[in-house]
Amino acid sequence: MVWKKPARYHSLTKIKMKAPAKKVIAVDIDEVLADFLSYFVYFHNLMYKTSAKREDFKNYYLHEILGTDRDEMHIRYLEFKTFSLLERLKPIKGAHRGIKKLIELGYAPHLLTARPKVIEKETRKWLDIHFKGIDLPLHFARDERDKFKKKSIVCKEIGAKIIIEDHLDNALDCSESGIKVFLIDAPWNQSESLPENVVRVKSWREIVEKIK
Repeated sequence: MVWKKPARYHSLTKIKMKAPAKKVIAVDIDEVLADFLSYFVYFHNLMYKTSAKREDFKNYYLHEILGTDRDEMHIRYLEFKTFSLLERLKPIKGAHRGIKKLIELGYAPHLLTARPKVIEKETRKWLDIHFKGIDLPLHFARDERDKFKKKSIVCKEIGAKIIIEDHLDNALDCSESGIKVFLIDAPWNQSESLPENVVRVKSWREIVEKIK
């Protein structure tokens, strides 16, 4: 006598368990993954005979600190790009390890930057050097015409409920939209108080510890 598997048994064996969906977390690039400001200030001091220091930046509107306007600062930013200096930026300490830890914890990091989209090629090249082999979808809050879209809007579009950020205005904007923010401490994002869902952190190690 040959035993046959019941039809129900056959149907159960065909069921495949789906892996749980990863939680999207938005991650800024400049001053979160890449040390942009230190190198840009060095370049600016050489090119324009200024004497700015990183500590001088009490906000991240570079044109205000460097004594010019937004349009001129955009031109100087593109000059920085022309000299291939974006590719020389160093990663923020602990950023590579931190990104890998987030992935291990079940998160899907999506990069969300206020860089203009015209430097997408240079941005991707830098990522290929310092985060090679890691899947990091890239989103720009500024288009080719330098028009800015609020990061809170982009976060909703990509399904991110958490963002790692250094810009205070972006942090407050995201906070108002119910997005939790890990704000990396810097001279330009000081505030007497922060909303409950904005957590100030000193390092990538602290981010990983608080996010577990």
